[in-house]
Amino acid sequence: MDLINDIKKQLIAAVKDELIKVVRKELVNEITLMRKKVDELERNLKVELNSFKEGAFALSTQSTNKLELEKSIIVRAECTKSRQDSVPGVVKVELTSTDTKVKALRNKYRLRDKTKFQNVFLHGAKTHEEGLIELNTKELLRNMPERHQWQTCKEVSEARKWNGQTVTAEQQDKDEWNTSGI
Repeated sequence: MDLINDIKKQLIAAVKDELIKVVRKELVNEITLMRKKVDELERNLKVELNSFKEGAFALSTQSTNKLELEKSIIVRAECTKSRQDSVPGVVKVELTSTDTKVKALRNKYRLRDKTKFQNVFLHGAKTHEEGLIELNTKELLRNMPERHQWQTCKEVSEARKWNGQTVTAEQQDKDEWNTSGI
């Protein structure tokens, strides 16, 4: 009886050892496959991140320094793909607030005459809602029956032309066209 129990224990131990070897081998194979997949994903990600021309971010850093921006106000910078081989892609920079964006726009306005910064473009400081309101206003003016008599201007006084006469915001209360029911 002891002999049979010893044989059973030896068989169970041998089966366990064999089973552990098989499981270990399968586990090593799975880990190897996973490592290969992760390495491939990392390579693809690095290629995607580094697919832009070198110097594009250095160029953008020089541009932001000339715009008198602190590095702490830049939330994110992203370089897009280049459309031409000789020119780096567009660098999109997200700033922390609208005030810093306005400051950057003002400083860009000062740099516009320098040839080095002619290709530095900044979107306006208007919010999406303000842009939509402006587009809707322009569309309304375009579709008015007497649209050729109206003209929008970018002056601070918001001058408007009515029948060829320029009317400023101060004159609106005095003029007839303000009370004409429009």
